[in-house]
Amino acid sequence: MNCKNCNAVMRPDHERKVFVCPYCESTEPFAGVSKDEIQGMLHDAIHDVKMESLKEAKQTLQMEAERGGDTRSTGQKVKDAILMTFQIGACLFLALLALGIFVGDRYYTAGIITLVQLLLVIIGIILKIKSWNGGEKKEKCRKHSKRCHAAAAILIVAWLIAISFSESSPIDIGVRSRQYSWPNQGLGSDLPAPEGQLSYTFSSATSFQADIEGVSAEAFLAYVQECKDCGFDIDVTADDKSYQAYNEQDDHIKISFRDYSKKTSMSVQVDKGIVMETFYWPNGFAEGYPVPEAEKCYVKTLRTDSSSSSLEIYVGDVTRQQFMDYVSKCMDAGYEGSYYEGTDSFYGRKSENSNIKVEFLRGRIMYIDIWDKK
Repeated sequence: MNCKNCNAVMRPDHERKVFVCPYCESTEPFAGVSKDEIQGMLHDAIHDVKMESLKEAKQTLQMEAERGGDTRSTGQKVKDAILMTFQIGACLFLALLALGIFVGDRYYTAGIITLVQLLLVIIGIILKIKSWNGGEKKEKCRKHSKRCHAAAAILIVAWLIAISFSESSPIDIGVRSRQYSWPNQGLGSDLPAPEGQLSYTFSSATSFQADIEGVSAEAFLAYVQECKDCGFDIDVTADDKSYQAYNEQDDHIKISFRDYSKKTSMSVQVDKGIVMETFYWPNGFAEGYPVPEAEKCYVKTLRTDSSSSSLEIYVGDVTRQQFMDYVSKCMDAGYEGSYYEGTDSFYGRKSENSNIKVEFLRGRIMYIDIWDKK
């Protein structure tokens, strides 16, 4: 029903039982109007309300877009939040990986690639956030964000190649070798300096270690011969990739050759011989444990507290017969374990919490390890 004054569609007011014009507020009574006409007018009124709501919503979205606001749906926001969490996690992983590479002083080329990947992921995240705010550059920011993340993923291949062929990188080799030199004192100073690229050294009063890269199989064998000439030619154990021996001071050397992953390298390790002194059995282990008859020893570790006791001791100038006699004493003291005459080790257990290990080593040395939980 239309208003007689302004021709607008009138709406029913059931409490007053009249039709009301929403514009001029004129009224018409329900009398004389059929039920179908009332239902039709009610339908038209509902339709007008819906259209008005849609119009207002469209205007709101348009205003948000013009201001650069976030026009995403709730579902899209959830998806973007999950994706953003993974991307931030990737940033943290790449940052830790790059830190580990540079601190480890190896694979610098791969470290630079990792930093580039980290930068691409961060730029992609920034562009993604910009695309949420709409505006004219929304699609452009979204496309560039995807390209940055794709480039970071592709660089994984370059990273793997850099790891595999890191020895060919001048940056990598130069940085790794700049702080290492062959020692001029200590255990390592007694050995000849090998050919090749020195990549790691460690020296202390009792041991020396070194890693050398770019060593051929021929150079490895030549260096072994040089070490033999230096006196490491006692109790030799050797093959085509390893050499172990002692000198007269009981110092032990181990030289290893590696040629895996298209790399060739050599490691050298020297351990100083054990220095024996007057034999003594430490306090706290005087009762309940077999004591060997000896003149020299070296106490490696000793620990006693309210919960447990432990002892590691090297006994010097021991014959094989004395070693076997000591094993018999341990078995008589209640340490159960099988021992075959002529072998070089024995492991016995007195109870669930009391154990002993005895070994006969080169240089007529007997090693005893006792652990007792109170």
